[in-house]
Amino acid sequence: MPKKDVFQEVTNTIIEALEGAGEKTLPWRMPWTSGGLIPRNGLSGRPYNGINPFYLQAVASKQGWTSNDWFTYNGAKKAGGNVIKGERSKAFVVYWNISKVKDPKAKDGERTVPFLRHFAVFNKEQCEGLESWDIDAKAVPLSDDERLAEVDRFIKATGADISEGGQACYYPSRDKIELPPFENFKSAEGYYSTALHELSHWTGHKSRNDRDLTGRFGNRAYSAEELVAEFSSAYLCNILKVEGEVQHTEYIQSWIKLLKEDKKAIFKCCTEARKASEFLLDAGGVKVFEEAEAETVEA
Repeated sequence: MPKKDVFQEVTNTIIEALEGAGEKTLPWRMPWTSGGLIPRNGLSGRPYNGINPFYLQAVASKQGWTSNDWFTYNGAKKAGGNVIKGERSKAFVVYWNISKVKDPKAKDGERTVPFLRHFAVFNKEQCEGLESWDIDAKAVPLSDDERLAEVDRFIKATGADISEGGQACYYPSRDKIELPPFENFKSAEGYYSTALHELSHWTGHKSRNDRDLTGRFGNRAYSAEELVAEFSSAYLCNILKVEGEVQHTEYIQSWIKLLKEDKKAIFKCCTEARKASEFLLDAGGVKVFEEAEAETVEA
């Protein structure tokens, strides 16, 4: 069988989701009815990171699945069920495996090289015997007021300079975020999701994650930065359970163009988005139960 081109397959899936967005919500901005708001390892409950949450949500949306729990074939058995006979994996989880290779030009004669690896996963809706498997059984959900109060606390804890203004934007030269008044938004969710988007841009300042913020609308750097902020804020919305959406329809065509020109662009953007979201989660005092690659593979 021909070798799977993981970069191209993931990129094609994201492009298809973007092209099909139209007036609909992008898959990674869609609240789900089961399995939490973010794709996770169904056996351990660990949320996936990097490109995985967005790719898996795009696959689930295409297939009409509402669960965000994903299992390996053996993982489903460990949970007390199994993959339904005849079902085939529609998705995979990717991770980087760091290996050492010989290099006479390197100081120690070796250098580290990251290799992209992947393993097949099945959505919970492709499995049977897992009806009683509920890793959220002991979770106590917050009320809407409590949840949004926690999001508000999180935003203030980042230390970002945020003031009221006529538009939602981040000014790199002044290192300042501007947001319209709270009452100008249709909902509290809309206000907080917009704030998380601008905070994601804020992480790109040279004193923090030092990204290229010099782009202008329509060019490659601008499109890439907007995609970084889109994925970072979507991840944060999922972690903080903010269901408001930031639908940037004006950027979608530029994102599609970027991804069609470079099949690795989505991976580069998601790497930066992960750095941005991790910076904010750390600053905001929110700890996420990160997946361990070895445990994920063994699951």
